[in-house]
Amino acid sequence: MPAYLKGLAVQTYFSLTAEQTSTWEGLECALTDRFHPIESQQVHISTLQVKLHRPDEDLHQLRCKIARLVELAYPDDPLVILDCTARDFFIGALTPLML
Repeated sequence: MPAYLKGLAVQTYFSLTAEQTSTWEGLECALTDRFHPIESQQVHISTLQVKLHRPDEDLHQLRCKIARLVELAYPDDPLVILDCTARDFFIGALTPLML
């Protein structure tokens, strides 16, 4: 497995215990815990909730940023749900709330 990893991922692999690397499930769990902790999901959700279109940001950049944040915030959702969620956050970023 380490032959397929690069950078921090390969360093992390070599820091894992033999028990963590002995099964695919153990390895997946250890790497997921390291690179995508549950707390980061909430950070991405919060970022999406307050994301607004900046005047210096073109719509393509905004769409890409929102799509990436949605993937990070909801990693287990199916693609069709991710697309709908990204669409909703994109519309929300274009239409700020009036207070």
